[in-house]
Amino acid sequence: KTLKGDGADGIVTITLNRPEKKNALSQQLHREMLDTLRGLRDDWTVRVIVLTGSGDSFCAGQDLKEFFAETHGKPEEAQRVTRMVIEWGELLRLNDKPTIAKVNGWCFGAGLRIMGLCDMAIASDKAVFGLSEINFGIFPAGGALKVPTELLSHRDALYLTLTGDRLSAAEAEKIRLVNRADLMGGFTNSAG
Repeated sequence: KTLKGDGADGIVTITLNRPEKKNALSQQLHREMLDTLRGLRDDWTVRVIVLTGSGDSFCAGQDLKEFFAETHGKPEEAQRVTRMVIEWGELLRLNDKPTIAKVNGWCFGAGLRIMGLCDMAIASDKAVFGLSEINFGIFPAGGALKVPTELLSHRDALYLTLTGDRLSAAEAEKIRLVNRADLMGGFTNSAG
């Protein structure tokens, strides 16, 4: 399983569980996330949903090998996966329960999208944010760019997009990419 879930007192924590891949999003993870969010949508015992990552990462973005290389030349499969990504993203964004991203480490590309789709985001002092696509000669696409442009000022979004620079938790808080950065070391991630 690429997701772990636990809950108590109406709070459910969903943990992206591919630490060996920095919690990069695979097709299996997309399927599991879609099923999980569908189930939580109608579970009235759940009051809050927290999203985090196992190990030292929140989410390093799409698993490039799976998402692009393995669907290259297979437009129907690529479209199916894309639809699944959009559907679970909308379930997260439009959820009637508060959603909180608990960013515990690397948060890049599609990881920024996930974080931005949550109602709130809290970052550990170890969190690092960025849109690194420009470093590979490509421009960020889809939700990886859409969410930061909605959350940030025009200049801050362009800066991240065109430089590929990384932001610390404190810098992310300063430009309001996250609600709060926990710089006192009290933020822990028991998931990994």
